[in-house]
Amino acid sequence: MKSLKASAVAIASGLLFVPTGQAQNSSPQDLGAAPMSLSQTNMPRAFHGFHLPPSAPAHFLASEEGRAFLKATGHPLARYAIAAFGEPSKTTAVPARWLRQAADAPGAPSAPAAVSCTGDSGARFNLEPRVNAVPQNQPTADFLPNRLSPGNDLIVQAANDWRGNLAKDTHWDQSVSGYYVHRSATADCSTQFEGGLPRLTIQGVAQFGIGGTVVAADPERDAIFMADQRFGSLSGVGLFRASASTLLDAAKCPSGSHSEAQAVSCWTAAPPAFVLSQPGPDLGGAQPSIVVDERATGAGKGAGDVYVAGTEPNSSLQISSIALVACSNLLNCGEGAGVLISGSDAAVSFPYVRVRSDGVVTVSYINANTDGSADIKFVACIPAGAPKAPVCAAPNVVRHLVQPIAAGFNVLNDLVNINLIAFTYAKHANRSEPGGKFTSFVVYDDCRNPFMQGNPPFTVCLNAEVLMTASGDEGKTWSTPVSVDTATGHHFYPAITADPSTGIINIAYYSTEGDRFNHEVRVFRSQINPGRTAAGTPQMVTKILDPIDGDPDGLGALQSDVFMGVVARGNGAMGTSRLYISFDSTAAKGTYEGAEVPELNNSIVQTTF
Repeated sequence: MKSLKASAVAIASGLLFVPTGQAQNSSPQDLGAAPMSLSQTNMPRAFHGFHLPPSAPAHFLASEEGRAFLKATGHPLARYAIAAFGEPSKTTAVPARWLRQAADAPGAPSAPAAVSCTGDSGARFNLEPRVNAVPQNQPTADFLPNRLSPGNDLIVQAANDWRGNLAKDTHWDQSVSGYYVHRSATADCSTQFEGGLPRLTIQGVAQFGIGGTVVAADPERDAIFMADQRFGSLSGVGLFRASASTLLDAAKCPSGSHSEAQAVSCWTAAPPAFVLSQPGPDLGGAQPSIVVDERATGAGKGAGDVYVAGTEPNSSLQISSIALVACSNLLNCGEGAGVLISGSDAAVSFPYVRVRSDGVVTVSYINANTDGSADIKFVACIPAGAPKAPVCAAPNVVRHLVQPIAAGFNVLNDLVNINLIAFTYAKHANRSEPGGKFTSFVVYDDCRNPFMQGNPPFTVCLNAEVLMTASGDEGKTWSTPVSVDTATGHHFYPAITADPSTGIINIAYYSTEGDRFNHEVRVFRSQINPGRTAAGTPQMVTKILDPIDGDPDGLGALQSDVFMGVVARGNGAMGTSRLYISFDSTAAKGTYEGAEVPELNNSIVQTTF
């Protein structure tokens, strides 16, 4: 837990910082939430002028400590990070814990084991050895319902996996873009295999998966899609497709932790695509967002198409834009450049894309303003049939936020007592209504109680809240936002999904409710019933308070990336739909020098409704 002043100063100093030498000599007993560096010089120079943050893996590559570590360990990404961001200073101190992780022999991989989907802390959804474990974070999942047997879903989760950077593990392939699959005959949340999405060769040069991994299922065509951030001589987004039959084939996708050759076998039967290509130094932005138009093939223009929304930074001009790419179901993305949809907005991030049941594509994003305020924007696009880009309307303002959570460098808010970086991140879902109409819902985190102190003054957030607003006119006008949860404490990192079979909307988020120190969290959810736009009473999903800023590897805020995943599907019968929530958890401990310490894992929990 950190003090009010230390929390605010850490944020006011810059973006996502790696820890300094003060945390390098910790014993196993004090491997907790490591302090973040307070030095402005630790912010990667490449991102000094941007108002919104790079992802944690991108920050690692651009940081002095990250480049020095990659060089010292001979990581194949080192040459590209140095070419893009410069040779690290000879005086850079690499955290000793990272070097120990790279040198230590890994523990034995965990064997797949039956695990309940509804436990008090959900289920750890990976096979990582417990000895010298490293973080997995920012998970999101999707599923093919009843694909294994009635009531037993084929589940695929994505997450950032720091084994790609830190761990010496012959069962991993130096990719941070993790995938994790449940295909057991037992209807539970066990993991049968995992791996890192394989590198892509573009223009004769390898482009590595550095995280920001997302997933989308296509039940109509029995396939799973994944996208991630790529970096090498270029930067961009990798897009992969695997049929369910491939994922269920133990010869093509063997059980256990995959080598790169096994990852290739699993994910390249359909040639992967590389989209939103940029020069290497323009690495940055948040994770991409991906969605499939799940309408039956031939049901209308765009049916079966895959859409990727991503942030495109321009380091020389220090501006950014949002682009939308349309790909066919077999990953014909044309030139992959997409169409710019953010208009004149120049400080954008956090794109989130969905498809309505009539094929209309919708995107929400954040635009930061120079005064520290921010605007949530919403764009609607008409499909043109991939690889043709959709035709998009001008962005509409959903909400102007005077003091969003850490929107920029002039007015900054940090969640007091939680050693995570938080930024307002809007997400949305669309619900079909009678008469061919639609209601769009946007959720976002904001600061309910900002507190200003110091000279010069800085602002921190005493209580964050999750707000929801709705539109019934294609996003032109929006209702007055209301809090999803009014209980005392922080409520943050919201996610939202629509079950098209019932019209029920689910909202999930972290909450410190029940911890008087506003530090440990549980996962809550709230529902919006068909025909209504008001959220119901919040329901506790995980039962045990969890300090998700536990940090035995000394990564500091690099292990947080402002995202929780949620997805729901059903057959139309009330009480039979399934909701999967993907979240970070330290409930499963790692072992370090013989001591058990809470460490971060991608986790999952299921509820029915």
